[in-house]
Amino acid sequence: MLPPLLVTEALALLRGTLSHDIDLTPELFSAPPDPKLGDLAFGCFPVAKASGKNPVLVAKDLVDDLTPRLVETKGLIARVAASGPYLNFFVDGEKLVAAALSAKAKPLPAPLPKGERRKMLIEYANPNTHKDVHVGHLRNFVLGAAVIRLERTLGHEVIGVSYINDLGNNVAKCLWAVVRTAGWEKTPAPERVRFLDKAYVEATAAAEADTAVRAEISHIQKTLERFHAEGLTAIPPKDRVWIKVWKTTHAWSKAALNAVIKELGWEIDKQWFESELIAETVKIVADLEAKGIARASEGALIVDLADEKLGVNLLRKTDGTLLYNAKDIALALRKEAAYHPDESVYVIDARQSLAMKQLFATLRRMGHDLALRHLAYEFVTLPEGAMSSRKGNVIYYADFRNDVITRAKEEVVQRHEDWSAAKAQSAARAMAMGGIVFALLKQDPDKQIVFDVDEAVSFDGYTGPYIQYTAARISSLARKAGAQKASRSKGTAPVVDAELRLAFALLQFPAAVRAAAEGYRPSVLCQELFELCKTFAVFYEQAPILTSEPAVRSRRLALSKKVRETLVAGCALIGLPLVEEM
Repeated sequence: MLPPLLVTEALALLRGTLSHDIDLTPELFSAPPDPKLGDLAFGCFPVAKASGKNPVLVAKDLVDDLTPRLVETKGLIARVAASGPYLNFFVDGEKLVAAALSAKAKPLPAPLPKGERRKMLIEYANPNTHKDVHVGHLRNFVLGAAVIRLERTLGHEVIGVSYINDLGNNVAKCLWAVVRTAGWEKTPAPERVRFLDKAYVEATAAAEADTAVRAEISHIQKTLERFHAEGLTAIPPKDRVWIKVWKTTHAWSKAALNAVIKELGWEIDKQWFESELIAETVKIVADLEAKGIARASEGALIVDLADEKLGVNLLRKTDGTLLYNAKDIALALRKEAAYHPDESVYVIDARQSLAMKQLFATLRRMGHDLALRHLAYEFVTLPEGAMSSRKGNVIYYADFRNDVITRAKEEVVQRHEDWSAAKAQSAARAMAMGGIVFALLKQDPDKQIVFDVDEAVSFDGYTGPYIQYTAARISSLARKAGAQKASRSKGTAPVVDAELRLAFALLQFPAAVRAAAEGYRPSVLCQELFELCKTFAVFYEQAPILTSEPAVRSRRLALSKKVRETLVAGCALIGLPLVEEM
């Protein structure tokens, strides 16, 4: 990333100098490989091509042309120099630092002009009911919430939505096993969701071994679908027990899910349950078949997408139960009717990429030209290997979070033996949650993550606690500065390179936020936060603050506070909590 302020000034200088009709854009600028070569580099190749000159000679000519103009403009750029085919720009350190400290220099980018803002739906946080939230869900949660915050920063109207599967085969399996457990209704509240998880695993094993069990589970699923599509009168009295059990266990699941939503701070404005849309789904599927868009195939109902190399979109199985593929059509149309978004984004596991393509293709065949995007992400594993809720070897979120907090507390206590237990616990929790969030966001979504707890809570390296520690260090610095007596300044010292680099990092931060939002990649922001902290660490070591003469001390304190202000703004976007002490 490059400071837009600097690039804008360099562009203006070149446009005022070049006579050739050349399309000069910010993308033509780059950072020199070594700061000693300059602060901004412009490759003279497009100018050379337009003029028919050697790019090395073009660079030299531009130095001659721009040098007198720089004396007149007296802007951020102090001088230029040629380095082969590149024109390198050198900034005035004091002016750049002043620009970074200006009240106009905000840590976040300005919102887009009103005409460029969009209404966006972002769907994420879609765990099933009748299961406990586990580690595998977390990447979806933190990625979706971060993307929503980033898009809102640009001024887009963003509606965060979630779609909860509460009628699928997994729910039917769970209910099959629940009713076979004596006294299940008396399960204590803290144990309910874990009980449902175990019931699901038990039923899955039974179904794999016995076709009769599979038939019973299929019947339960069809009963639930029919109840929500047609009402209780459509259900024979002998099957109404499944409705009662579903309602009770659904309430258990919803309460547990809402607790996790509150804890993790999901950005959810609208939550739909599959049971709310099943009636629409039944009608849509019937309409697709009537219009010939869908057809029967070996007892199932499909949309043949072979001509688009997407295989077949299976809507209804041979046993009559509906699949996610069908229900997602109803959801897409409900979203459109409710919000009319300019773009609808699905934050969904990369393993569902084919299903997403099939959904989009089916909607097009239905005549719906919608702006749909699949934001795919790879799954999370632990060093022990992949997880599977069917096999019962998942790691539950609550257990995982508590384990990470325990590891973090060990680190905190080791550093602060004098802290009270409550203070250490509070810091450990913030450190743990920051470690989890940062570890899940720092990789691009298309990269698989092997989550290492020890690495996540480390103060060293590319981690959340490193970011948190930097912010806490600046808070400590401000407290120490406030305790010192101020003295009059008798002048100031020139800006040193460490200050200049820090000013650069601050001025380029908004551009990184914008890039992260435009690319739906919070990882870009994570990298920029880390680079800012690394730059501050060098500044802290090389540019004494509290012991400097008053004017320099004031300037360096201001830069430090600006860094913390930027960290606060950036960390809020990714959901990383900061603390005053670590």
